[in-house]
Amino acid sequence: MWSDRETVEDCLGFSSYVESLADVCLEPEIAPLTVGIFGSWGSGKTSLMQMLRAQIDARAVGAAGSGTPACVTLWFNAWRYEGREEIQSALIHAILRELTKGRTLLEDVKATFERLKKGASVLKLAKTITKSALTLSPDFEGLLDSFKDESEKIAETMEQFEQDFENLLKSVAVSRIVVFIDDLDRCSSEKVVEAFETIKLFLNTPETTFVIGADAPKIEQAIGTVYHVAEGTRPTFARDYLEKIVQLPFSIPEQRSRDVAAYVGMLVLRGYLTKEGWPILLNARRTLLLQATDMCTSLTDWIGVNTAALRPDSATAAREHLSRTLAHVDVLVRGLRGNPRQIKRFLNILELRARIAEANNLEVRLDLLTKLTALEYSWPDFFGQIVETIGPDGKSELIGEVVRLADRKAEPPDDSPMLAAALATPGLAEFVASEPILDGTADLTPYLYLAQTALDPKRRPALLPQDELARDLAERMASDDALRARAAAKNATQQEPAVLAAIARLVAAKVAVLQADKEKRARVNALQSLEAVCRVASEHYRPVIDTLRAADVQDQGFAMVAVRVLGAAVDAGFQDASALRDQYQARSPLAKAGVRATAPRRKA
Repeated sequence: MWSDRETVEDCLGFSSYVESLADVCLEPEIAPLTVGIFGSWGSGKTSLMQMLRAQIDARAVGAAGSGTPACVTLWFNAWRYEGREEIQSALIHAILRELTKGRTLLEDVKATFERLKKGASVLKLAKTITKSALTLSPDFEGLLDSFKDESEKIAETMEQFEQDFENLLKSVAVSRIVVFIDDLDRCSSEKVVEAFETIKLFLNTPETTFVIGADAPKIEQAIGTVYHVAEGTRPTFARDYLEKIVQLPFSIPEQRSRDVAAYVGMLVLRGYLTKEGWPILLNARRTLLLQATDMCTSLTDWIGVNTAALRPDSATAAREHLSRTLAHVDVLVRGLRGNPRQIKRFLNILELRARIAEANNLEVRLDLLTKLTALEYSWPDFFGQIVETIGPDGKSELIGEVVRLADRKAEPPDDSPMLAAALATPGLAEFVASEPILDGTADLTPYLYLAQTALDPKRRPALLPQDELARDLAERMASDDALRARAAAKNATQQEPAVLAAIARLVAAKVAVLQADKEKRARVNALQSLEAVCRVASEHYRPVIDTLRAADVQDQGFAMVAVRVLGAAVDAGFQDASALRDQYQARSPLAKAGVRATAPRRKA
């Protein structure tokens, strides 16, 4: 199992980025500077920032020799202050504490320090800044109105803050402070803007560098929300705002397929390496990526050369684990888009399910388990629909139809919005149709058993009380989605007699109330579902006949199904259905085409 916490150990090839970013962060000619490390959740922003901080700290110690480093770094987790206090005040005080930590301050420096702390408490800029963000100028009038008790101090405080801060840096012999702000995109919109407004206080101080880790779209959304920018102009406004503060944006590149294979392989091998062996593998990453063989072969060959780096007698197990996991790495690339944190979490889920399968003697194929788990993880709504529509035999008509239509050579039926949505979801159909094959014929029962701990109870009919189960199946049997209705009808026929009787009554009631003009598709599906129920238990023809007796015949499709159902009822011994069948035939031209001949007959 693998921890999904951030790390300074480079399994992702961030070292080259870190070296270059460290050069920039310490470059005196371009300071003050704000660097934006942008990437989606789980892309490795925090890990990259921690590596960058470690690199800067190492350079500072090296440059200082035995003296106090002239470069100071500070880690500030913005999310810790969500809902507790102003980020502005907390950030300023954190910077001041870091600058003076371990240093003896002279009396005049102490006075400067106290003025800065007092100024931090007075300013509170985030609540009073002007709405014209592009000017980057505080709204002094709003500031004075908001703090009337200390209004006479504010102008002086803002003018003196910059000078006092520069004086403090000189007094403590710090030539550069690099502030890392992490998890900003997890904060409320107001906190996000408050942090940026705080950074603006330091933008004229050459000794300061800020490194911000965030998901850029979320930051842009927060800026637009706080400044009440119209939806259409938000992207432009937010980008302009960010450009005024973030001078150097850096977006974490997407991991390629071979990068992901190396990452997963290294995660696997770590569990077999000694403490001394792990750095050896980390240093070998770049060489492994340049080799012409597939990653599994490259790592297997590395084991052969570096057996001493592994724990005693673990080489064979390491090779088998590598082969087992990397065989399906393409599934991780397609299904998880190569996101490092998602890959770690996914591998943990997969490992747990494999252990549960072994403990319960479940026969599962690891490649299908990997693919279905990736499907569940990346497209949870679709996976929920698979669970909802699985047949009693464990087979999925939904999967079969998605695979059949994935190449877009055939037109999808217009009676399943669920199927249409799946085919319209980018990348989904292609993933389902890719190797290993999921064609709708495999028994998915053991895989769904393993997935049940992560599913909404409503998606797991077996866990519902009988009355809720009956209502749930009846609701789906009367769906406007033919595929969903067929699957529900199949599952209904497997229920015990009391539950099946309740289902038949509920669906018959739905047929009676569904409107022929607005809900005709659901009405037809409900009647076809009742037909399936009556085939296995003919006593349920009675509520169906009674319902059809009162129903109108405006829809030809409904009439055709009604004639077929009533014909089967006659064959089952319900003679009063004969006249009703004739009435439906008489009022429906299509029903006269002999649909009764296609009705399945009940065996004696």
